[in-house]
Amino acid sequence: MLLVSVKTVLNPAQEIDEAKLAALVAIEASQTFQRHEQLRAFLRFVCEYEMAGRGDDLHEYLIGVEVLGQKPGYSTMENSVVRNRAHSLRKKLAEYYAGEGSDAALRIEIPKGSYCPHYINAHIPGPSTDTVEQAFPSEERPGKAPRIWLWVATALLLCTVCLGIGFRWGESRTRAIDDILQQAWGPLDSKGSHPVICIANAPELFVRSLPDSLANYKQLPDELNLKAWYAERYPLQQGDNLYFVPNHNSPLWGDAASAITLSRLLAHAGADTEVLPERVQSAFALRNRNAILIGRPEISPAAAVFLKDMYYNIHYSPEIHDQEVYWTDAATGRVKELSRKPGTVHGLITVINEQRNDGVETRLVVISGENSAGSLAAAEYFSCASCMREFKDRLRVDGIKEFPRTYQIVLSTEQNEVLPFNYALETYRVIQR
Repeated sequence: MLLVSVKTVLNPAQEIDEAKLAALVAIEASQTFQRHEQLRAFLRFVCEYEMAGRGDDLHEYLIGVEVLGQKPGYSTMENSVVRNRAHSLRKKLAEYYAGEGSDAALRIEIPKGSYCPHYINAHIPGPSTDTVEQAFPSEERPGKAPRIWLWVATALLLCTVCLGIGFRWGESRTRAIDDILQQAWGPLDSKGSHPVICIANAPELFVRSLPDSLANYKQLPDELNLKAWYAERYPLQQGDNLYFVPNHNSPLWGDAASAITLSRLLAHAGADTEVLPERVQSAFALRNRNAILIGRPEISPAAAVFLKDMYYNIHYSPEIHDQEVYWTDAATGRVKELSRKPGTVHGLITVINEQRNDGVETRLVVISGENSAGSLAAAEYFSCASCMREFKDRLRVDGIKEFPRTYQIVLSTEQNEVLPFNYALETYRVIQR
């Protein structure tokens, strides 16, 4: 008797897609991703696009609208929710493959700077750049043009952007922003409000290379051994020495980045914004006007004034040798610091509504943080439509239908050097004034 073995034969492209789909399903069913529905949806969306041969079509705006619930027309410049979620997804994938997915034959990666997934065959020896396509006979995927056309398209796109950038900038200044941000920002982003962004200036000793004959400052002591360190990046002219020069013109990096983030949104709303250093704008001058103050009390006298009577504030904690958000227990008068998880810091948003003698409403927002990452997280959260919508939903759960007149939001954020990611609402406080 003749026995015939029959099996389904897949072509190479089908075999690749079966392997990719199996890798995706395994991740979705894992304990690592069990409580992360949004990350699962993000991953499935980009994987399905790639398997359909449309990986080159994946971009930030598409993911924001189709996966993360952003309204059509939202600005990726003023809303970094997709970038934050992509960073979280990369971390979660690394966690999965370091644990329960460590024996996976095929690994999914989202390379930095891209939203198109790559597939790594763990059973192929060699550098990690080997992708799953290398494990199968090469075959042109449907829907993918030869790579030469990608370069041509990129060149054409750059030309188009360069030619049209002036028009788009003018157009962006009058584009309406999301309704939820209009509610949160109130008179700040309305035309004719003339808001001011005031940035704190940290006192510092500026290290400068100067000829001895021109220097009227204190020379750096030789024991500090800073000449070699300075010369690594800056030329030290013969006969020059290094001097400490007092300076109060420079903002902290996170405060400067916050000003850029906030001013972009104001520009899109059509507001005529002025940016000033705090040293030329006192706390008194900021009262009863539409303003955003960026800084913490350590370096901002104005922030110290406005946060003094608020529930949450920021000060130096001897226990952790760093800045920390704190509040004062009304019953005991004791200062209590808001504990933070390892690797995280806090950002603080304070919104103060006032009414001038002529009846006009004004809004002052104080953007603060325990460090640069905390300040930037606060600025990005306050500029993010989905974030402020999340906050308003939290208010409704607590029986508050509209944004309060005066309130504070505390955020917790992870950080990569000075950049925040994975920031989230930790708590809030409505201030009765």
